[in-house]
Amino acid sequence: MPSLWYYLLIDQYTMTVELFSRIEETTEWINTLYESPEDVIVFPRLNFEITVGAIYDGIELIPEGDEIKTDERDQ
Repeated sequence: MPSLWYYLLIDQYTMTVELFSRIEETTEWINTLYESPEDVIVFPRLNFEITVGAIYDGIELIPEGDEIKTDERDQ
């Protein structure tokens, strides 16, 4: 898909964001990993940037394996 420039994966268990950016006019991709709240993710083609901390703002991360059961959330 030539119009797809970025693909962003956001981890639900740890503060980890993975950005795949397509190299202009190629079919090759660059993979960048962000793990610090201060890390800035830049999307030059969209003239946009965001910090990892902003993505996770207001989100309580629960370690994998410690998921809250559905009935416990409703209490």
